[in-house]
Amino acid sequence: GEGSRRGSTAAPSRRQGRFAEALESYQRAADLDPRSHQAWFNLGETYLFMRRYDEAARHLARVTELAPEFLEGYVQRARLSISARGDLAGAQQILRQAEERIAPTAWRAPMLDFARIIYHPKLDEFLARIRPGAYGLDSASYHVMKGTMYLQLERARQATAQFDSGRAHLEVMRKDQPDQAWVHGLLGIAYAGLKRSDDAIRSAERAAQLLPVSKDALDGPEWVINLGLIHAILGDEAKAIEYYGQALSIPSWVSSNSLRRDPVLATLNRNPDFQRLLASRP
Repeated sequence: GEGSRRGSTAAPSRRQGRFAEALESYQRAADLDPRSHQAWFNLGETYLFMRRYDEAARHLARVTELAPEFLEGYVQRARLSISARGDLAGAQQILRQAEERIAPTAWRAPMLDFARIIYHPKLDEFLARIRPGAYGLDSASYHVMKGTMYLQLERARQATAQFDSGRAHLEVMRKDQPDQAWVHGLLGIAYAGLKRSDDAIRSAERAAQLLPVSKDALDGPEWVINLGLIHAILGDEAKAIEYYGQALSIPSWVSSNSLRRDPVLATLNRNPDFQRLLASRP
């Protein structure tokens, strides 16, 4: 399977949630080898997760200077653009630069899990470019991503068709890879899109159990955020707010700005409790 589907190297201290300690060891590595783009990247990504956006920007800019072919540098800079400032145009520009320099075969599916936010309202143009194999999308990720994009465009019939295709792939994968959090997490989104609430919540909770934040502070938050998204799609706003509140209270790439800009959360963003939560967090 794809494991956690991440490419970055993470110090054990960071996976264990000891971010300040991780920063020290990454800083030592950068001091010892200032030409190492990986050392600067580890620093930048850690600052991004800690929501220390000015430092993240400085370190990630250095990554692209040192290694213009290093895809993750662009991806995290695009994420930073949304998380720090809600700047979609800036994020689009960064991803376009990456697409000009780096072959589609080098991308991996999770790198585009936020593209639907960035490319709104130019989503049709982006939809025309995605297909299985492009951007590292396996068939299951392709269908679920496309379903979520149709959902935000309010094209219910097309969304349902995509979610159902994704579900079919993922149910087979779940049999073969029962311990992969991402399979359960994606399946949760597919079920939510098909309005199968109980199945959706069960799958999403399974993903969060398989990779809890306590075990992996880098990848674990993804499945807390996923629970928020799934409850938002299902229309359970109180639960969605609870999970997004958790995600905002721990290190992760998600921020008040990124949640405000997510078109799938348009209804949730009108909820006064959600507005209060976002106003209280960076």
